[in-house]
Amino acid sequence: MRSSSSSKQAADNSRGINGHILTLHQRLYHALNLGTRCCDDKGPKWYYSDIEIQRLVVRSVDAFLDSISAESLQHQVVKESVGDIVGAVGSILASKSEATMRLASDVAVKIVRMIPSSMLQPHFSNLIHPLSSLLSFRELRVAISCASALNLILSNLTSKREKKVWEILKTTKVVGDLVENVKGYSTENKATEYFQEMASLLSKILWRWPPSRFHVWTDKKLFSILDTVKLNPDCSIKIAVMQLFSALALCGNGTNKLLEDGEGLVKIMVDSLDSSNPYSVQIEGLRLAQCLMTSEQGCSKIIKLSCDPIVKAIITLMSKWSLDAGKLAKDQMSILVEACRLALITRWEGDHHFYFWKAGVDRVLLRLIIGNSDTTQQSLHSLSLQEQIVKLEEVFDTDVLLPLRPYVWDILGCLTANCMEDFFPKMHGNETVFNVLVVCAW
Repeated sequence: MRSSSSSKQAADNSRGINGHILTLHQRLYHALNLGTRCCDDKGPKWYYSDIEIQRLVVRSVDAFLDSISAESLQHQVVKESVGDIVGAVGSILASKSEATMRLASDVAVKIVRMIPSSMLQPHFSNLIHPLSSLLSFRELRVAISCASALNLILSNLTSKREKKVWEILKTTKVVGDLVENVKGYSTENKATEYFQEMASLLSKILWRWPPSRFHVWTDKKLFSILDTVKLNPDCSIKIAVMQLFSALALCGNGTNKLLEDGEGLVKIMVDSLDSSNPYSVQIEGLRLAQCLMTSEQGCSKIIKLSCDPIVKAIITLMSKWSLDAGKLAKDQMSILVEACRLALITRWEGDHHFYFWKAGVDRVLLRLIIGNSDTTQQSLHSLSLQEQIVKLEEVFDTDVLLPLRPYVWDILGCLTANCMEDFFPKMHGNETVFNVLVVCAW
């Protein structure tokens, strides 16, 4: 008679796995075993010289992945298959056979999307090398899928594997290929998705690996193309262009190059901050502004070009939020965080300080502290200092905006440290609000 512990182990082993998955698993390995298997330091690899066998393998992998649920992903049968699946699809991609590339590249995207990054990380090399080599493949659908898969891989890449991945990207000359692909978008009438994936991938590489940036910011033709593409009204194109500009601005020389056409770039950046835009566009606009204004020199250049509109946009985005059933929507919190980060340009001296006070930054900061409680600025006005403290303590530690509080104190500190010698809150009609902020900080 089977013991209770044995029964429990059997139940645990079969959890999430049904007969259909096991059948597809058997078919998968039947197909895999039609090739030659070998192992190296990168893991298992499979080689198939016959096109029909390649098709069979890719379709078997595709069917197996379609049968897997979130629960079955944790099963040993699935976990032990990951290395072989990646090795087989990677080898088929490396063959660059036109007959199988489209299906194989689509399955590569499915692998990266479905299988948890923690399971894939040890096998990334077997995918990154062939995918990188196919970014300029003649069939655009294949190139787009390869870029999409690489975008997903780099989004989940741990710092531990950065050095190894960068060596692969250098070997396959990915940066040069991506630059040429981006330049070819506007001249060859390619799909929007093509530019979006290529520009996004290039941005991720520029963010992670600083040595990649020189090759990009020194390419005059690329900047000329981007000057044209940035005028495209399509939101996905706008986002991709701003992500690329943000990555280029991480390098001081890149910032200087971007600001050679300062007025055009700043206008697009400010326009993207308009609250009528989708959240995704606003967030990328805020991040671009942060990157361009990281240094005092960059901040000074942009402030001279468009001080009032930028400050007004920041204040508007920090003000336009509301609670729903006592909660703040995730998108609204993301906007608030990025807007507060941009408001830290107050760490630099300049005319923008005057515009921040003029736009009522103190009222905005106070609202971010006390939230939408009944403790309004009007009610605090008539209270004594001690009564204000009591009122504020009622809401101070219960607000859903608590994660924003460090930004509020930093912004207030920067404003105070860099205010003009003759500044006094009363000159903007804000004396009471300013005093309440001081009480909060105290």
